[in-house]
Amino acid sequence: MWINRDLLRLLQPYQGLETCAVLGARQVGKSTLIQFIGGSLLSLDDLQLRNRAKQDPALALLDRPYPILVDEFQYAPELLSEIKLRIDSYRQGVVRGNEELPLPLFFLSGSNQIEVDRSLRETLAGRISLFRLHGLSVHEILAHAPDTTVSKILWQGGFPQLYTSPKIRVIDYITDYISTFVEKDIARSAGIEKLDEFLKVLQLLAARVAELVNFSSLGNDAGVAAKTVTEWTQVLERAAIVELLPVYSSNLNNRLIKTPKVFFLDSGLLVRLQGHLSETTILATAQAGHLFENLVLSEAAKLRDHFKLPITLSYWRTKEGEEVDLILESSTEILFVEVKLAIQNVTPLVIPNSARKLFLGRELKSVVITPGGSRQRLSDSCEQIPIQEFTEYARELFSSEVI
Repeated sequence: MWINRDLLRLLQPYQGLETCAVLGARQVGKSTLIQFIGGSLLSLDDLQLRNRAKQDPALALLDRPYPILVDEFQYAPELLSEIKLRIDSYRQGVVRGNEELPLPLFFLSGSNQIEVDRSLRETLAGRISLFRLHGLSVHEILAHAPDTTVSKILWQGGFPQLYTSPKIRVIDYITDYISTFVEKDIARSAGIEKLDEFLKVLQLLAARVAELVNFSSLGNDAGVAAKTVTEWTQVLERAAIVELLPVYSSNLNNRLIKTPKVFFLDSGLLVRLQGHLSETTILATAQAGHLFENLVLSEAAKLRDHFKLPITLSYWRTKEGEEVDLILESSTEILFVEVKLAIQNVTPLVIPNSARKLFLGRELKSVVITPGGSRQRLSDSCEQIPIQEFTEYARELFSSEVI
């Protein structure tokens, strides 16, 4: 079964608070994941169950064995008050008979981050552990299908259904996804009325992927104010569609450019927004380098979230042109990453002197991520890592940070 087993490993033995929530965009596998855990499922995609949950939350949960799995819980936020009552009763030692209840008592899943945030903050603060689920990573895809090409992953992204149902037309699937989830669900929840302009901004962000984001320029091209573009981009971030990669921040170095770079958490969505029409031509286009860089950036974000690693992602660029594509940093480790759309004759990443001075006294590791080939040492301090091995390499490096 095509599920995110990396996150599942965290959820199954998790002994944290009484409630866990798996949050993420639509169609990334949240429902399948929580059902794989096992328990009593209450799916609020079912209109009858949804109405019952809204009108009488206690009745909707009556006699359901724990753990209770509530799918798309944002459709009935009224349930959260009943869940809170049950959690508080559990904490006070009030249980059914002498039954020893499992932890967590509840697993929730939710797609609409705007509505989800509002519900959770108001009701379950301090009673819930949050997990972020994105589409399948390169690491996950190749674990299921080792012969999958980078071009195919760029084309289909991380949507599990596109791998389990090969007869589905990728263009139609992702076009429908944009229309239903991005244009309607996200925009409606955020109160965005200018849908045409909103979609234009989304397409402009796709065109500028892995580049510095100039909100004023985007606004001029889309016909809206720069402030509006900034607000819409924040909405897309909360919905797990895009992420802004900040420049590495330090008060010790005022030579750094402060503008963030943008990347998409799903390459298939990105490729569709850019207008590509064929899997076979993606790596031959002018955007190929930025598309592969985006794939590596999204892989790093999935590594961070699917393993709950306390690492930060950033990039390095100075006004003098010194640059590093990606930096992963924890409290104990720091990794400099260069992305290279090449396999042979790859040269090692040379960490800029400006960065070395700032991180004086710390061991600096560096890698060059490529679309294929084999892992090999390029210099005393730099390795070439094919993207399919990036997750395992980084997990080993940051192993002391794993929960």
